[in-house]
Amino acid sequence: MRTARARTRVRGKLNGASRQARWQAARVAEGCCAQCGKRRRHYPRLCDVCAMAVRRRNRERAGNSPWRPGGPGRPPIIRDRVRGSGSSRTARGRS
Repeated sequence: MRTARARTRVRGKLNGASRQARWQAARVAEGCCAQCGKRRRHYPRLCDVCAMAVRRRNRERAGNSPWRPGGPGRPPIIRDRVRGSGSSRTARGRS
């Protein structure tokens, strides 16, 4: 019977980790996104675009709507861009 090997760090390397996990860890160490490789700005592992996409997918899967001021929970670091919600007041019937 084989025992499961623990995936531990040995001098900065991921021991027994998959190629994907090693690639992601290397990108994060370089200051890049773990998914696409672009430079990160606000989040610890993902760039802003990938973080918004992950949030949108999770919201759709759970059936939730985006965060609103005055609602429960903390605000996201970078607000999602909502389509069709420009600053044009004439579209809402106000002038």
